[in-house]
Amino acid sequence: MRFDGDFSVTAAPDRVRAVLLDVEGLATCLPGAEGVRPTEPGRYAGTLKVRLGPIAASFDLTGALQPSDDLIAVDVRGRERLTGTLVQARFEARLSAAEPGARVAYVLDVTLLGKLGQMGQAVFQDVARKMTAQTVACLRQRIEHGA
Repeated sequence: MRFDGDFSVTAAPDRVRAVLLDVEGLATCLPGAEGVRPTEPGRYAGTLKVRLGPIAASFDLTGALQPSDDLIAVDVRGRERLTGTLVQARFEARLSAAEPGARVAYVLDVTLLGKLGQMGQAVFQDVARKMTAQTVACLRQRIEHGA
């Protein structure tokens, strides 16, 4: 599944980059993310709890941050505790200057492999779309107002 979009903020690109590189702070914008912590430089672990229809899923995740000059990427892998469903995801944010601040173009590519992936693709797409919208709204707020 692929979700993409963009948004503009009045903050300078350096401010946007700083917010996007703060993985622990960024995780507070992701609904259901818990216990995100560094495990070594550029690597993180945490849990994502999400409801897929009637199913309450809990994914143990690891991620790697891969920043470059104009692109910030995070690769995430994990397993759902009860069903063993695997998740692989890549989030990319490309920054550019835009009057009066910055523009962020993002892509989220998510793959579910296993029981939840077979049973709940339509439900998962809806949940992931809503989570992405909530995360982007939170990020915009944090970038512009530091909240």
